[in-house]
Amino acid sequence: MHVNDTIWIAMHAYNDSLALKKAIDSVESQQPSFSRVRIVVFEDLSMDMLSREEGSLFKHVHFLEQPVERMGSAFAKWKMFSWIRRHAAPHDFILILDGDDVLADHNILQDVRNELIQHKPWFAWGKYRGKYAEQCGPLRGSSGNVRKSVWSFCHPRIFRAFMLHLLSEQMFQRRDGAWLQKATDRPLIYSFIEVAGNNRILYLGYMRPLYNYTFGSSSGVNIFRREVILGDRQLTQQQKAWPARRDLIYVIACVFNRRNTGAWLERIHASVLNTNQNARIHICNNSPERQAEFEAIADRLNMDSSINTKIHNMGQNTFGFGRFLLARSLREIEMIDYIIMIDDDQFVRAHTIQQVWRERQPQTYKCWYGRNWNRGVTSYWSNVFESEWNAVSDDPDKMMSTHPEIKTWRYGGTGMSVVDASVFSCDDLFALKDPYTRAEDIWLSFVVQSLGWKISRLFVSFDIARRESQSGQWRRLIDVKNTLFRMTRFLRPC
Repeated sequence: MHVNDTIWIAMHAYNDSLALKKAIDSVESQQPSFSRVRIVVFEDLSMDMLSREEGSLFKHVHFLEQPVERMGSAFAKWKMFSWIRRHAAPHDFILILDGDDVLADHNILQDVRNELIQHKPWFAWGKYRGKYAEQCGPLRGSSGNVRKSVWSFCHPRIFRAFMLHLLSEQMFQRRDGAWLQKATDRPLIYSFIEVAGNNRILYLGYMRPLYNYTFGSSSGVNIFRREVILGDRQLTQQQKAWPARRDLIYVIACVFNRRNTGAWLERIHASVLNTNQNARIHICNNSPERQAEFEAIADRLNMDSSINTKIHNMGQNTFGFGRFLLARSLREIEMIDYIIMIDDDQFVRAHTIQQVWRERQPQTYKCWYGRNWNRGVTSYWSNVFESEWNAVSDDPDKMMSTHPEIKTWRYGGTGMSVVDASVFSCDDLFALKDPYTRAEDIWLSFVVQSLGWKISRLFVSFDIARRESQSGQWRRLIDVKNTLFRMTRFLRPC
């Protein structure tokens, strides 16, 4: 099992076909890393360009249409970014590699991927070998003042694809509409760091140099007059700064024919968030006949709140698996790194959402409810635990204080959990067929451990609607859960 992830290599080349071949080869010769590596090349008009036949020899390379005259670096980047943002998912990564430079060794993408997975930055940069490498370093100051900071943002520059939608053609142009000739990376670097804020940027400089930088006769400082270089730099510094984007908390829940859905949603909307946070509540509605009723409740609650609820009509009863289907579809259009999942009989308290959100971790499925069975147990419903602790309780406050030394689960329940959302890019998670999709919690626990992730215990306080919890769908699932439990070899990855 593996998580599908993609990195796009944006490559601008000019007048050096041999260097371009080496740049492409430095990507194609990388050790396994991202499941998909896509190279997008814009080759500016020159006397030394790759032929169409030469270009066709490279795998996973898309050559953009060549211009009829030389357009320059700013135009090239705008064309590449415009094309990539139409094809990339919001959470994909983009790496800029100039067409006369190369990745420093065959393990760069593999090692960079490991860092990106662990830190999930929106913008990252590293250090290189070559002229001016002494400039490379972390942000000196705060993200809000990045345009005034000492320059330290060396190659390679890496960022999330959703950030490309912040860019406009005018950001790469002078006031008279002419394209920038120098400082053509600065509009995106400044903007992306500002939007990301201090907590979502990453300097990769403690790693080895990642990039071999070529300083030659075609380098900008050797072509353009000093006043042009300084003028373009100053112009990018004077562009309007972006505010840091708020932290968006994503919550997904499924509802099915409860009597108290309105009160349950009201509790969620009464949650206390930090001033830099908003929440997006996505409800998979498994009772299609009540869609209008639920939408009316959401519209009323959304009128004055930093929390917004959207009701998604699933068309049928998808059980808890609907959360997975909804998460996958949302990640196709929104930037989501973590997702909180709750049940429709779990009533949050004022700080529950914040408590759960603070516990998010990469490559982790963290759950309030879990089980650890003895090796000989063959039934999901057994109450025997490795710790000799029969403490699967429906009392969250009691669970908070019982056996706090137990930190991990072999099985985790989806209700009141937070998970690294990249799991919803795992094809195997969606390979489950009916009726076993109704036991999505067992399958998620199995998939997570098969990926090499951990299931951690979540300590959090909330309330259970006890009367409603007895009216749920779990009674229909007794046999299904037991069968899937045995099929997954007691949740031990094969």
